[in-house]
Amino acid sequence: MRQEEPPRQETPVGVVHGLHRDEAGPDEEETASVVLVAGVLGRTRKVHMTLSGADHDWAVIAYHRKLPERLCQ
Repeated sequence: MRQEEPPRQETPVGVVHGLHRDEAGPDEEETASVVLVAGVLGRTRKVHMTLSGADHDWAVIAYHRKLPERLCQ
């Protein structure tokens, strides 16, 4: 996997291609590893990120409905 130097902050918009629930303890917030297919600098890319809270909830809904979703990174 390649990483851009220096890292940039962007808000990707795309389709949730993969969703994997991460293990959480009883007092921890639920998180998920997400693969988003989104346009990045004019090219379609698979963007990997970890989401929690409201972003996690929206990713689950988008994944089930196969909707494009705007996710924070």
